[in-house]
Amino acid sequence: MGLFNKFKNTPEPASNQDTGNVLDIQFNGFSKTNKDVAMKLSALYCGVNLISETIASLPIYKYKIAEDGSKVRCKEKINYLLNRSANGFISSFDMKDAIIKSAILEGNGFILIIRNSKFEIEKLVPLKKSEVQLRKVNGTDEYIYYISKEGYAGTYQYYEVLNLVTNSEDGINGKGILEFGRETLGLAGAQNSFMGATVTNGSFTKGLIHTPSNLSPEQREGLSQKIQSFFGGGNSGRVLVLPEDLKYSNISLSPADVELLNHQEFNISEIARLLKISPHMIGSNEKSGNYGNLEQSNLQFLQYTLLPYLRRIEELFNIQLLTEEEKEDGDTFFEFNIDNLLRTNKKDEIEYYAKAIDCGVMTLNEVRTKLNMNKEEGLDIFTLSKFNSIVKEGQVVNTIINQTVGEN
Repeated sequence: MGLFNKFKNTPEPASNQDTGNVLDIQFNGFSKTNKDVAMKLSALYCGVNLISETIASLPIYKYKIAEDGSKVRCKEKINYLLNRSANGFISSFDMKDAIIKSAILEGNGFILIIRNSKFEIEKLVPLKKSEVQLRKVNGTDEYIYYISKEGYAGTYQYYEVLNLVTNSEDGINGKGILEFGRETLGLAGAQNSFMGATVTNGSFTKGLIHTPSNLSPEQREGLSQKIQSFFGGGNSGRVLVLPEDLKYSNISLSPADVELLNHQEFNISEIARLLKISPHMIGSNEKSGNYGNLEQSNLQFLQYTLLPYLRRIEELFNIQLLTEEEKEDGDTFFEFNIDNLLRTNKKDEIEYYAKAIDCGVMTLNEVRTKLNMNKEEGLDIFTLSKFNSIVKEGQVVNTIINQTVGEN
């Protein structure tokens, strides 16, 4: 049992003498642009959820290369943990969604790996970044995690925690868009606040009241409050009537003058750049939105936005969730199934599968499985329509010749 003692999950106290300084991974945002405030920006909320929920909805399985070179899904509990329930209380979708959001916004997403005495993975526990401290062991490349989550508080080795990192210089400590996009998000938040105040206070947010000099301070204050109340929300369409000796002059610009809508469109584009997605996906006006352009945009979303996250997660799982024997063997790995992302409309999908059948790339039953249909007996054969042949028991059989011979 000595081998497994190395991987035990019991938290161990750490001595301050063998660890370096705490790494600065607790970024609190720029000015008032922390995580909660930033996610109130509708464009950011939409974009982050679009990425995280799309990836969380994709199944990821553990595979092994068989002797014939085919890829076979392993029948192990880890596939259930990654695609059904992470620990009996949290769905796998929510776990993947949480760590991807955290990685995008804060630079790191953490999952605690709980193993039994046989080094088998029992459950996966998502962690907030605020629940994790990271220290480097002096003189080594290893890190120790200090976790404060209730029920799991303690010290854990680097191989006991999944650390999904983005925009990192050392592969350990990441930077999210709350940090390197703080000016953009701060500006967007300020403009939203200004726009909200403008709508609440009416067309003109500030103004001057010219009054006779014989008004008392109390009368002036009362008049000011009445004017302010008039320009408050709920008074659209009403007419302001002032006595002959009073005059109101605005000293600020209207929403049309400051082009708030154009600024909002600019903010959407800037947030889209931060997330590496097309602006129309988070609400921007698509000026050339024909079907071909949108289809190409969806393909770009997969290639340039999602694939980097998918590869990061796959490599992280290969490093942390495989045994040393599986790593040395080199035939075992984790991989996302992205078939659903590659689907277009039904017509194009059927044409694609029809060509795959005609060329002998897929069997009818394989296509039926892709279309979520039941398999049928006798349809596990490859056809070569161009040569009027089928592949049977490793041999190419010409169906026309066989039919002619049979008739004779």
